[in-house]
Amino acid sequence: MRDRIHLVPGEIVVSRDDHWRIEDLLDTGRVFCVRLRDNYFDILPIPELEPSDHFTTTDVGPPAPTKIERWSGHPSIEATAESKKSDELKQSKLIAEFRSLLRILETPRSKKRELIREHAQRHQCSEKTVYNRLRIVAETQNAESLERSVRADKGQSRISQEVMEIARKCLSKYRFKATPKSIPKILEIVNGECRSANLAEISLRSLYNIEKQTPHKQKLLKQGRKEEARNLYRPRIGHLPDNDYPLAVLQIDHTPAPVCLVDEVERKPIKTPNLSLAIDTYSRMVFGFCITLDPPSALSAGLALAHSFYPKEKYLQKLKIKGEWPCWGFPDVILVDNAADLNGKMMHGARKRYSFTLRDRPIDGPNFGGHIESAFKTFMHEFKSIDGTTFSNPKERAEYDSEGKAILTLNEFERYFAEFIVNHYHLDKHTGKGMNNAVPLTKFKRGVFEGDKFPPTGLPPIPQDELSLRISLMPVEHRTINNAQVKIFTHEYHSNALKLLSDAAKPGQKFEVRYDPRNISVIWVFDPIGDQFIECRFSDLTKNAISLWEDEARRSQSTSDSAQFADARYGSTLRREKIKSEARSKTRHARREEERHRQHKINALVPHSETQKTERVERKAEQPDRAERRKQMLQAINELKSSTDKPDSKK
Repeated sequence: MRDRIHLVPGEIVVSRDDHWRIEDLLDTGRVFCVRLRDNYFDILPIPELEPSDHFTTTDVGPPAPTKIERWSGHPSIEATAESKKSDELKQSKLIAEFRSLLRILETPRSKKRELIREHAQRHQCSEKTVYNRLRIVAETQNAESLERSVRADKGQSRISQEVMEIARKCLSKYRFKATPKSIPKILEIVNGECRSANLAEISLRSLYNIEKQTPHKQKLLKQGRKEEARNLYRPRIGHLPDNDYPLAVLQIDHTPAPVCLVDEVERKPIKTPNLSLAIDTYSRMVFGFCITLDPPSALSAGLALAHSFYPKEKYLQKLKIKGEWPCWGFPDVILVDNAADLNGKMMHGARKRYSFTLRDRPIDGPNFGGHIESAFKTFMHEFKSIDGTTFSNPKERAEYDSEGKAILTLNEFERYFAEFIVNHYHLDKHTGKGMNNAVPLTKFKRGVFEGDKFPPTGLPPIPQDELSLRISLMPVEHRTINNAQVKIFTHEYHSNALKLLSDAAKPGQKFEVRYDPRNISVIWVFDPIGDQFIECRFSDLTKNAISLWEDEARRSQSTSDSAQFADARYGSTLRREKIKSEARSKTRHARREEERHRQHKINALVPHSETQKTERVERKAEQPDRAERRKQMLQAINELKSSTDKPDSKK
């Protein structure tokens, strides 16, 4: 089964119910062909071509040249360095200026002003400079005297070594650390130490120059910014390997789009979408994208790749966008990061099926993802002009009501983004490395038809059978087949075509099963013998279509006995947090009060310890002697007894 058309001279294709042979490629949308039955020549649109299964490889013509064949014998393009002025040229210009100045000196005064003005314009200097150089020539009568003199101490610092040591010590102590002081603040410290040592003070500019003497990498390391220093100063490769022709390397990645969207029915605000993007690193052409409200996953990566591999004419017609987007085909290399959704079963299955290399971005290697990161930066800047943007951070958003200003639905936002890519991003100059202010569309066509660093690659083969292409880029699992049934996600799927496949299978053999998480009522089992996908549906015909996320939520709700006590657990969690918060507050309050009383006792004008000591001394001084007091008490008791023992005189 031929699943693609090779757009090379000699390829046999079908169009208008006739067989044609491609003779030449005119542009990204048309080919020049000859009809086989009568040798009639015509120009055919590329989207109308279909593969021919009635011709062998020898009938088709020579195969497309391999990458090594395209490169062989092609000279590399070397940049020519700008030539420098020789010493002889400088000397001749100096002599010409000297003769011109002599002529001005010999000219009468009435005509001298006009000659001075012409000399200043010719040598691009001011008239004051011409007068100064006339004075030099008049005094020396020598052309060499016009050469600018060089200071004897040029390149040497006029600051003493002692002052330099003080400045470097203060910079190392106060500037090169995690919390640095400003240069003006450090200058005060430096000049203060200079005055103490009877040394000359330095200026702010001098201190700036001394700071510049310390390498930037060393500054970052002393400030604890090790990762930034590593990213800036570690050895890097000049460019991505083999990034020298169209479709050599595609980069794919995800990013959240900072735009709040609205729903299709009531147009009320919903969350922000996620953008998955694939970009050609050679030309900066966007090959495909996917905008979804779901988090980044293998599904969004597969949808972006399917959009990249297939032509875009029908897609642009669907969105009613006028423009040229001639990007399709399978790349040599796809560069991804180390995320599971970009490096999982789906991507490796596509790698084997479509014969491209899957290369991981080196860990801590931001320079390997610069192409797509630069594109994301451009898109984020464009999104800020859309009503409902969330900006890059809360500080930038300030009091802007993103949800209240939101106006675009998901479909409208996709159309807006596609219009921006096709008719602005692809047609605007790019200043990145290797672009040199080139337009992505022009650079892509030049690499296809004319060649840049390497010979022209030609148009890539057109994938056929869009449905099979999309199915092959869906998430994948591997399951066995029993009695013409496949079990996945606790559901059983059936198809009569699985009977033959299961009969021919080895014991325990597992088959590739593709599914769309948005509707798991249908799955596709890959038949390696027939090289096709077999569609399977629910064995239980009473089941309706359902997404994978809804199915997981339903199963979780039905099998979990603890779901009914969720509110009780939530209330208990709040009460426990309140108990801990109150205890923490009491403990903190007690420590605070104790520390407050202690500080009062220490910092009072009269410390509490001296006051207590003085009071004890005064009390002791006021109290009578203990023996004397006892004597007085005994005397009082005796007097009381004697008065009670006497008889009453009246009796």
